[in-house]
Amino acid sequence: MLKSLTINNFRRCQFFELQQLSRVNLLVGMNNSGKTSILEATKLLYSVKQPDKLEKIMSYRGETLFEKSSEKLDISHLFYGR
Repeated sequence: MLKSLTINNFRRCQFFELQQLSRVNLLVGMNNSGKTSILEATKLLYSVKQPDKLEKIMSYRGETLFEKSSEKLDISHLFYGR
């Protein structure tokens, strides 16, 4: 179980930190404020040895490049200020 979470330069989060996490945590905020990005960062943290998870997250958001009938991930979307 995570006790704290720090995110640096991921999507819209230049720096984000959550302290004193417990078994159940609630993320609230306005639309487009980064709640999903926090969940995605946590999912990627726990699936570091499963690259298909990254592809699934990015494809779901439509963050792919199409080049001559092949689909590639556009990882620039993962970095703050890309």
